[in-house]
Amino acid sequence: MAVGGIFGSDESDDEGDDADADVDFHNDEEGFEEDDDVYDEESLEDDVYPEHSDMGDSDSDDDSNDEAIPCATQQLILQLYVFKTLAALSPAPALRSLTLCNLIAFGDDIFVLPSFLSLFRGLAHLHISTLSDVENGAHDHRLLEFYMDSLPPMLRAPALSLTSLTLHADQDVDFDLSGLHYPYLKLLSLQRVLFGTETDAEDFILAHGSTLTSLSLLRCKITVPDGERAPSRSWVDVYGNFSAQLVCLRRLEVVEEWEDEGQPNWSSGGRKVRYVWPEPGWGWNPYFPGHVKRDKRALESFRQAVQLRNAWRCRMLHYSYIPLRKPDVDIRWKDNIYTTARV
Repeated sequence: MAVGGIFGSDESDDEGDDADADVDFHNDEEGFEEDDDVYDEESLEDDVYPEHSDMGDSDSDDDSNDEAIPCATQQLILQLYVFKTLAALSPAPALRSLTLCNLIAFGDDIFVLPSFLSLFRGLAHLHISTLSDVENGAHDHRLLEFYMDSLPPMLRAPALSLTSLTLHADQDVDFDLSGLHYPYLKLLSLQRVLFGTETDAEDFILAHGSTLTSLSLLRCKITVPDGERAPSRSWVDVYGNFSAQLVCLRRLEVVEEWEDEGQPNWSSGGRKVRYVWPEPGWGWNPYFPGHVKRDKRALESFRQAVQLRNAWRCRMLHYSYIPLRKPDVDIRWKDNIYTTARV
């Protein structure tokens, strides 16, 4: 399959339908350029906003008419152009891996078109990282439309084939994961996904306990219900469930956010932000409950449980060629702490 010509390549399609299409997307004034060893017919990676960290820099000497268009608007036009072009391909490319880096979280009808969603069917690996506060504010209604209306269909499309899923947001978000199940999911990475809201992130993770081998929770938090003074669930509850039910887990990564992280003159060593409460029209504000130490111990116990199971797997593999015998270490969960005892 060759698609280079659609992106402005002057090369003719002389290699037949079985040829690989090598395409690299460049967000520059030259438009799309064709490059070698970047893209093949089973994998697509697109960084739709590579300059996001430099947004707002006014040191450029370029006096072109492009200055009249905000940078984010240019990138959004480019993003929609790429997706509409891909959706117009016939037949649709049979992708196994799709990576969308710095996807601008801006609701649009393209995300629910069957021709666009056909790109997601049959995927084994899906990686989506989003940008939100690039032009119209972090809580623009189009951002909410993206997470509530546009993203869920993309996640439902590869339901029967997905083995790894990465969802990374640049701000705290909640969206509907209920009803989603991937029978072969092994790797899951979530960043800034809220627990205890419409996301149903905890139930979603627990539903994959029989297959999940790698879990990353990066700056995820639990929400305090609107109008309530305390969260309905704590990380003690969540980590306790994960420890008991994620029995296949071999790799665990948990990164917690520090208070005022990323602000000028920030340094680690303050408080960890594990909970947030909603403020209408603004977003999510940090909330600090009184059971901080118990949350910390629960996380340590979760990590210990994963380590103990990994050690047991290694031991079983080592003795795989001799008759199995009863283990001499009993792993027990009590008072949110894993303990071991000789039996």
